Amino acid sequence: MLQVFVDTILPLFLVIMAGYALTTKGILNESWAGPANRVTYYIAVPAILFKSVAEQNIKAFLSFELFIAVIMPLFITAILGWLLVLIFFKGLANNSRGTFIHSSIHGNVGYMAYAVSYYALGEKLFSNVVILSSILIIVQNILGVVILTLHRRSWSYRDSLRMIFIMVVTNPIIISVFLGIMVGISGIKLPVFFSRLIKIFADMGLPTGLLLVGAGLTFDNIRHMWKEITVIGILKLAIMPALGVAIAGMVGLQNRFLLPLLILLASPSATITYVMATQLGGSPSLASAVISVQTIVCAISYSVVIGLYR
Repeated sequence: MLQVFVDTILPLFLVIMAGYALTTKGILNESWAGPANRVTYYIAVPAILFKSVAEQNIKAFLSFELFIAVIMPLFITAILGWLLVLIFFKGLANNSRGTFIHSSIHGNVGYMAYAVSYYALGEKLFSNVVILSSILIIVQNILGVVILTLHRRSWSYRDSLRMIFIMVVTNPIIISVFLGIMVGISGIKLPVFFSRLIKIFADMGLPTGLLLVGAGLTFDNIRHMWKEITVIGILKLAIMPALGVAIAGMVGLQNRFLLPLLILLASPSATITYVMATQLGGSPSLASAVISVQTIVCAISYSVVIGLYR
């Protein structure tokens, strides 16, 4: 595990910490981070996903076992988070309860999980991660809106359904995977110039994404919320991957999908949890603190997961 950390995880986290250090020194700022995030999220990361999926035999990925192995850990963890809120965190405001549960299940797939899997597993297995993530991202977004809406009484079911629809159909990751699936199923061979163009965009996506993760770290509210942050971290970084192992074994998931699945499930809470907390009346301060702490701690959880199952 130590070797995994040094050889695979440490280089990635040094890039993250470089982003944090450059931001605290004022070298990187919002005038850079905003445009860089949009280019990475809407162009670079979708490019690598499209390329990876379009070159695969998609029919080999489609199975009921795969679907169950991806979604069941999310639902079970959400239920556990809800029970913990009811029993141990009765004093939390309603909006904080929604963010507590949401942060426990919504992982940073687009930057963290993709970067870790791409550099730890290589391009060949990365396609497995992409296919699994397309299911995970849709379910995460739907569950996130439902959870936050249930803890904000002013939102109607129509508002919730509209938000779910918008977040799914406008998500560039989902769109790129869908287009890649269409190309893969059709058997169309991409022109050489187009493949090379896609690769150029793809190569700049994950490193820039890691810098952006570091640039977004903030540790201002940690000491006021350490109990909530600790429990959410246990749910997201330990219990959810453990559930993934158990459920994968129960449904007979193929071994080639197990580590890609665990890397996705062990990803730290996503930046979108902060955005959704702001949009849907959650607790942005709790979300931002959880994101920052888990981003650092997941260096350990990823080292354990990859060390055990690679």
